[in-house]
Amino acid sequence: MEIFFIAIPIIGVLVTLYYVQLFSTKSSISPVYFSRVDGTEGNRTKYNDAYSKVLFNTIISQADEILKLPLLEHDLSGKRMLLVSRSAVKRVNYLSFAFHHTKNKKYINRLEALILAVADFDDWNPSHFLDTAEMAFALGTALSLNRDHLSSKAVDAIYEAIVSKAIIPSFSPLHVNVFLSSNNWNIVSNSSLYIAASAVSDRYPKLFNLVVKRLEHTLPIALENYEPDGAYVEGPMYWNYASIYLVFLIDALRQELPQLESLVGQGFYRSSDYILEVTSPSGRFFNYSDSAVKPVFSPALLWFYKEKGLEDFLQRDLVASKENWNFRASSITGRFLPFAFHWYLSGISRGKYTYPKVWVGQGDNPIGVLRGKSEVDDSDVYLAVKAGRSNLPHGNIDSGSFILEIDDTRWSLDIESQDYQSMEDSFKKSGKSPWSMSQDSVRWEMLSKNNFGHSTISIDNSLHKVAQYAKLSVSDNLENGIQVDMNDVLGPRVSKAIREFSISPEGSVLINDSIAFNSPYKLISWRMVTDAEILIDGKSAILKKGKKSISLDIISPSKAIFSSRNLTPQDFLSKDKNKLKFLDIEISNENNNSNPVDITVAIKKIRNEVEIDG
Repeated sequence: MEIFFIAIPIIGVLVTLYYVQLFSTKSSISPVYFSRVDGTEGNRTKYNDAYSKVLFNTIISQADEILKLPLLEHDLSGKRMLLVSRSAVKRVNYLSFAFHHTKNKKYINRLEALILAVADFDDWNPSHFLDTAEMAFALGTALSLNRDHLSSKAVDAIYEAIVSKAIIPSFSPLHVNVFLSSNNWNIVSNSSLYIAASAVSDRYPKLFNLVVKRLEHTLPIALENYEPDGAYVEGPMYWNYASIYLVFLIDALRQELPQLESLVGQGFYRSSDYILEVTSPSGRFFNYSDSAVKPVFSPALLWFYKEKGLEDFLQRDLVASKENWNFRASSITGRFLPFAFHWYLSGISRGKYTYPKVWVGQGDNPIGVLRGKSEVDDSDVYLAVKAGRSNLPHGNIDSGSFILEIDDTRWSLDIESQDYQSMEDSFKKSGKSPWSMSQDSVRWEMLSKNNFGHSTISIDNSLHKVAQYAKLSVSDNLENGIQVDMNDVLGPRVSKAIREFSISPEGSVLINDSIAFNSPYKLISWRMVTDAEILIDGKSAILKKGKKSISLDIISPSKAIFSSRNLTPQDFLSKDKNKLKFLDIEISNENNNSNPVDITVAIKKIRNEVEIDG
């Protein structure tokens, strides 16, 4: 099939299909990824170590199960075909790996059947373009890894499908916003289309050139989400998703167009530090921005292991956990595991990451992390703080919110996100979208998305201003402190709002809110979200989880007291959260004045039952 165009406008620039010098047309994903041993004696040793065996055995056993699964069909879940596309990615990766390592043709035969099935779909659901992008990645990878082992029928089917169902639709005006967006869609789509276009570039070099030119113009828009320090705007879960596709792109560019690697700024390379920092000592995420709280094994971190050699990126606890590998072949879990195996073999250990007492990642959604160890009993304290704006991809109204762990127990938490399909269904009758980030969006009706469902402060029961920015900085007057300037997000009534967090040498946490006003307020609300048992005695509260306890004491104002409320399923549009509770301080302005208010709360570990009884 020959495709002829004259010109296509991209980002206001007329990009023609005629170039004097064509780019390289080597396949972007080399079969060397799945070669048995990657060359050195050290890697031969690693190939047989316990870590490798877990990954290898999981991949081969899953590949054997994939052989038994029915072929994929063009099934939609709501508006999405994403599960089908991601299943295709997983099956391509596992079957390719198993074939290259065993040379058993049952894997390549099943891969051919998969290719012919998805290539024969009427379309790859371009209306939800991620579905198209990931399917293009699947077939581009299948061709690049197995070109010499596939039948001409399967090869031709891949070429035709990638061009007609992915590359050409990607240039439709209907999808221009995908590539102009600042979110993970941009990164996944640009990377996937590059991998796919590169795979077919020997027959369609001019289409490949177009894909490259678009990538040059649009990818930097989304890469800003990593700058300057790697604190990814969409949170740790979406860091995993965007970053795995980005590392495939980087590896491909290094082979084909190394000059374009400079598109990827230093923020991305620093983001491996970020993902370690927002993973708490208990092994859970600071789950802001729609993130899940429980991490899964991240192949993207294995790529960073290849690059930097830090042992932390190997995620040995997850690899050693049988629970982590207890997933079905029919699920999309672990779909990039075969590449993680290769990156492990390619890496050389060079030590471990050094965690600082204070870490700050600046950007549109800045994150601060404090770590402390008590001089009294060696207990460990971990506190992570969120600032920034709310009207960002997957944003929540959560400036000033924090999570707190003491000795691996989480006391202040971030409510987990709802399932997207049920969330969308909840608003379907109203015709409103929970993906709008405007101040009046229905998104903010969900407790997990608004400031009332976060461990932060609110004024007069009002939403924070979603377009305003809360600045985060290291405290000037504290050795182990972070502050958030919430003045703008709290609205024009407030003239000053500084929220400061610190950890003392004894392991106590101090939270101070200093608020000044331009006009009288009615109510200041201080809130901490927890799943612990709460016992209140006026200005003091005790939180208990099993045999562990912490105390909270109100230092100021003098008349303030704690209150609490248990949440029920009715507080949420979906997902049962009936174990959650609010620990609150409410300060009413009985004199209707504009006097400044300071709220200071001290939190510490209770070290024995005497402290509880006394």
